[in-house]
Amino acid sequence: MSIVKNIIPYCLYLILVLWSINDGFFWDSVQLGSKHAHFYYSNNLSLQLLPDNINSGHLPVFGYYLALVWKIFGKSLLVSHLAMLPFSMGVVFYVLKLCQLRFAGPLFLLSCLLILFDPTLMSQVGLLGPDLPLICFFLACLYYHSKQQEFLKSIFLLLLAVISMRGMFLVAAFFLFELVIERKKLNYLIKNYGVSFLVIIVFFIIHYYSKAWIAFHSDSPWSESFAIDKIGSILKKPFIIIWRLIDFNRWIIFLLTAIFGYRLFKADRKLYMITSELYLLGIITLIFGIVATLFSGLTAHRYFLPINILLSLYFLRLLSVSMIALKTKKLILTSSIIILALGHLLIYPPSIDQGWDASLAHKPYFKLMSEVETYLSQNNIDKQSVCTAFPDLAQGKYYTLTDDESSFSRLSSNDCEYILISNIHNEIEPAEFDGQKVIIEWEKFGVWYRLMETSDF
Repeated sequence: MSIVKNIIPYCLYLILVLWSINDGFFWDSVQLGSKHAHFYYSNNLSLQLLPDNINSGHLPVFGYYLALVWKIFGKSLLVSHLAMLPFSMGVVFYVLKLCQLRFAGPLFLLSCLLILFDPTLMSQVGLLGPDLPLICFFLACLYYHSKQQEFLKSIFLLLLAVISMRGMFLVAAFFLFELVIERKKLNYLIKNYGVSFLVIIVFFIIHYYSKAWIAFHSDSPWSESFAIDKIGSILKKPFIIIWRLIDFNRWIIFLLTAIFGYRLFKADRKLYMITSELYLLGIITLIFGIVATLFSGLTAHRYFLPINILLSLYFLRLLSVSMIALKTKKLILTSSIIILALGHLLIYPPSIDQGWDASLAHKPYFKLMSEVETYLSQNNIDKQSVCTAFPDLAQGKYYTLTDDESSFSRLSSNDCEYILISNIHNEIEPAEFDGQKVIIEWEKFGVWYRLMETSDF
C-alpha cells in the first residue's frame, strides 16, 4: 500500500506532462524559454549574453538548457516537454520526501496531494518555463536543510541562484533564515552559500561590464515592470498580492491555517505553532512582498509559489498536531484538495485581468489558436494584417517550434485590416470593440477568440 501511495503523485504529474505534450510555449515562457533557447540554438550553444531585446537580466541557464537538449535530441515540442520531465518528477520526489519526513502515517498521501494540487504549480508542468525547475530546486533546498545534508543543499542553492533572479532572492532568504533565526556561524554560511553568492556577483559584474545595465534597461519591453510605482498604486499593492495568494481557491488554505492556528492558540499550545516553515515563510513573504509592492509589474501568481508551498506545509503541520479525529482530518484534506482542483475552473470576466499561466484554465488556448491560424490560412488572410495583443505577438516559430516566421501585428499598427481579440488578452478591453464587425468566433471551456473586420479603427 505504501508503494501505491508513492506512485499516485508521480502518476498525477505524469498525466499532466502527457496532457501537455503537444502544447506550445505560452505567456512568459515564449521569451524565457523559447526565445532564449532559439538564440543559443542558432548560435551553436556559444556562451554569450543574450541580446537586449530578449535579455530579462537573468542568468539564461534555462534557455541554454533547452537549446542543449534540442541540439542533442532535435528541436520539437515533444523533446521540450520531455526535457521538463526531470523537474516535474523532481517536484513530486521532494514533496514526497518532505511529507515522509514530516507527515508520515495515515495523512501522508493526502498531505502530498494538497501541495501538488496547487493550481499554479500544476499549470507550470506544461508551460515550458523556468518556474518548474525553480520550485524543484526550492523544494530540494527545504528537504536537504531538514535532513542537514549540507553538501546537497549547497548544490541546489547554486541551482536556485542561477535559474532566475527570484531564485537569487530565495537563496538570500535561506541565508537570512540561517543567519538570523538559526544563528549559524560564519564559516558554515561561507561553505554553504559562498559559491552561490560568488556566481551571482560574477554574473552581475560581467553583465554590467558588457551591457551597462542590470535586471532591465530603459528600452526593454518589460522596463515598466521594474518602474517604482506611484504612491497610490503602492498602497493598493498589498491587497493585490493577497488576491494573488488566495486566487484559484487557495483561500481555503489560508482560512484553514487561520482556524487551526487560532484553535492551538486558544488551547494554550502555542509552541506547536512555532516551526521552521513559519520563520522562513515570514522572511520570503517580507522580501517578495517589498519587491512586489515597490515595483509596478512583479505580482504574477507564479512569483509567489514558494509562499503558497510553505503556507501549505505550515497548515499541514498545524492540522497534524490538532486534537481532532483522524477521519475529520482526512475529510478536511480531501475537501481542500477538491476545492483547489475546482480552482482551475475559475475564469474572470474580461474586464478583470486573469493570471492565465496560473491555472489550467488556459489549456483550451492551444486548440483555439490552432483553429484561428487554420481559418486565416484557408481564407488567405495574411497574419500581418491581423492586429492583436500579448501573448500572441511573437513569430509562430517561437510557439510551436516550426519554421513559421509570420506574426500578428500590434493593435497600435496602422495596417490593421482585422482585429483578433480574446479574454486571454489582459491588455484588451472587449467593450472597446463593440462597433466592429465580427467575422467568426471560437470558444472552448470559457476561453474565446473573436476575429473582427476593422471599421475606422
